[in-house]
Amino acid sequence: MIELGAGTGAITRTLLGQRAHFDSFAIIERSSRLAHGLSRRFPGLAIHPICASQLDTLHRGQVDAMTVVSSLPFRSLPREDRKRIEQAIIRLSRRSREFRMIQYSYLGCLPFPLGDLAPLQWTRRRTVLVNLPPATVWVLAPRTP
Repeated sequence: MIELGAGTGAITRTLLGQRAHFDSFAIIERSSRLAHGLSRRFPGLAIHPICASQLDTLHRGQVDAMTVVSSLPFRSLPREDRKRIEQAIIRLSRRSREFRMIQYSYLGCLPFPLGDLAPLQWTRRRTVLVNLPPATVWVLAPRTP
């Protein structure tokens, strides 16, 4: 399990409650201030104060399954930053037999477009209408044949 953009740790706390379902847990938080706060709040967790564009450097070998949970605001990131992160996600996905990334967006928009040649595809899972604005949960996984 990898969490991208953990911020203050609201989702981190929920993920820790599911820790029995995954072997390892790494957190990526680019802000050194927020990463320091996370390390105080969650001692013992692997917290990496790096850009999400480097997430594929966390795992060098093949793994059976990998889930990435992301709170990154893809639509508001500078285009070049977003492209670097997208490419790191694609590279990481190739190292897992079962890869998925969970991401939310607003107003039903895709978190980011992949293009026709990408080996991954988005699937809409659900929309949370009580959220303001309504949030759509998406799962990114390998394309089905």
